[in-house]
Amino acid sequence: KRPKGVAATVWPAFDLLGMCQSVQFAGCILWADNWFTGIKIILACRKFGVDYVGTAKGNRLSGCFDEATKEATKTAKAERKKWVRGRFRAASAVFENTRVYCLLWMDSKLVSMLSTIPTPFGKIKRKMVDKKTHEYDITPFDIPSIIAAYSFGKVGTDRMDQQVAQYYGIGRFRWH
Repeated sequence: KRPKGVAATVWPAFDLLGMCQSVQFAGCILWADNWFTGIKIILACRKFGVDYVGTAKGNRLSGCFDEATKEATKTAKAERKKWVRGRFRAASAVFENTRVYCLLWMDSKLVSMLSTIPTPFGKIKRKMVDKKTHEYDITPFDIPSIIAAYSFGKVGTDRMDQQVAQYYGIGRFRWH
């Protein structure tokens, strides 16, 4: 049973890290998707000595950071069509003695991320599909290294989600 005062999105990490003492303060990183990501779960993970990296929904960023980040979020929404692939904005804030980094990065759509790990930025070559010719092109564009690390850390879970969606998406279950 979930204790009072522990949010449903925080409970899985709270329960897992509370039971697994071998991962506490061992330099581990918890990778999560946007359903779980929020300031509360990040603070819970840091109490157990675990770093956190996860994509975040835009509404979970709004009240968390200084005016520059709020302005960056508004600007990103207003100028999304003007942003080119690889453009980003980053900011940080401190919550209960924990520094949290917020990253807004433009891929094919805007990606927002919260992390407890500071990230350097570098160029990575990615395959991109040209929307007009539908051909692949390997073009270098700026990608924060934390995004590449997140993609690597989440590949197993995301692949499973894709396979499940494909299985259920082919019309196996129909009401006659």
